[in-house]
Amino acid sequence: MIRRLLLILAVAGVLGAEIVPGRPPTAAEMRLVLSVPVFARWSRIDGIDPSRGFTLVTTTSTETQSFRIKAEYELQRPGKSRVSFLSDAEIYTTTGQAEKAFEGAIRGFRKGLARVEGASLEEKQPILTMGDQHFAGVLKQDGKPLGNLFAFTQGRVLHTLIVYGIVSTRHSQVRELFAPIYDESRRQFH
Repeated sequence: MIRRLLLILAVAGVLGAEIVPGRPPTAAEMRLVLSVPVFARWSRIDGIDPSRGFTLVTTTSTETQSFRIKAEYELQRPGKSRVSFLSDAEIYTTTGQAEKAFEGAIRGFRKGLARVEGASLEEKQPILTMGDQHFAGVLKQDGKPLGNLFAFTQGRVLHTLIVYGIVSTRHSQVRELFAPIYDESRRQFH
């Protein structure tokens, strides 16, 4: 059930566009997605190994000419729950395209969640205030908090992050998590 929820959320924003494999990201573009070391410091989970459980995919949309970098990390801790994140940075040619994509992504996430029985998203806007547009929420299954969904635009870049296994409801925690991504996005695309 949880895997299905995460899969639906991950693809919800890209339906309808033709997606083709992308070129390898530059070092600067890699700083637009969450890294395992930043996630490890933020989550305060001991023993996170950045060389295991991390995948990176890049794609290009033929419709919008956007370039997308998707970083995913999953850790199954012995005797404890699974922890994972899916971090996305989609670089558009204009700020207007990024703003439109933000609205579409939020609609897509809501639509995707509606397809999973017992899944819900509780908006928590005050915990994410950075970016030109921003959205934050707590993902729940049958009323139980499971993780977070975050999205924000900064200039021509749409950032989304799904965290599973850790729930954050404090502005300071979310700011700490996003600061490196936000700063890099402002530096490159604002």
